[in-house]
Amino acid sequence: MLESINHLIKSGQMSLDESSALIAIMPISPLSQVDASAGTPAIPNQPINFFAGLQQMMTFNESLHNDSAVIYAKKAMAALERLQGQSVLG
Repeated sequence: MLESINHLIKSGQMSLDESSALIAIMPISPLSQVDASAGTPAIPNQPINFFAGLQQMMTFNESLHNDSAVIYAKKAMAALERLQGQSVLG
């Protein structure tokens, strides 16, 4: 997913603001699960429901009145909706 997000940013299809909330909900592998020779997580293709994760993030941050986090999550949601169904890496 990081490769896709980087590609979208480099190609101008997604801004850094739109991507920040997506990075926040991506699972992080503990260092013990990283293949040091490849520099990649042990489970690189773990499915992630970004729409559900962003909705949970918005609900949580709204309860805390963390308006800036809600704005970034909404930007990420709008970017995903705009890109839904498109080939990301061409």
